[in-house]
Amino acid sequence: MDKKIFSKGMAVLRATYPTFEKIAASKEALETWFMLLQDLDDASFLNALKIICMNNKYHPTIAEIRETAKALNTTPTLSAEEAWGILVNDVHRHGWYNEPTYADKILERSKRAIGWETLCDMTEGTKMGTRAHFIKTYNSMIARDEYTAKFNTPEARALDDFVARKLTGEIGKIFKELEPGDKAVGE
Repeated sequence: MDKKIFSKGMAVLRATYPTFEKIAASKEALETWFMLLQDLDDASFLNALKIICMNNKYHPTIAEIRETAKALNTTPTLSAEEAWGILVNDVHRHGWYNEPTYADKILERSKRAIGWETLCDMTEGTKMGTRAHFIKTYNSMIARDEYTAKFNTPEARALDDFVARKLTGEIGKIFKELEPGDKAVGE
């Protein structure tokens, strides 16, 4: 974020919330606010402030500004059940040899983690277990992406990549080892 945009945002907060003047009067506080908000782009920062000023009685915290900016830039995620429904429909529509690729990265990674072959081999006896594991996998991928976004550091990204590679290779093997009628761990 540009320092001029940050200054403009601080002026908006001072004009909207008289109690914000205490923070704005401190050079150290303003430097801290800039340090913790500078990774936001200009438009996200100003739009977040606009929404906050129109809806909140009290001046925001840094975390509230960040959360609002993130919410403005986040496309809604499918629920795990919606993603499962898409997969089941595509298994019937595409079959074993025509594996679809999904633009939704969480759906695509979850599909790869379970394995297209496993999904296509589902029977009525294994469908509930596969669904439960898919939903757990999908929700954990969402949580991991949220963690990585929140702690956007090289270490968090490296952990994210490592876990994704492990899941993709190992969960598919676990499903292949299960015979119809076997119970998966945790069922």
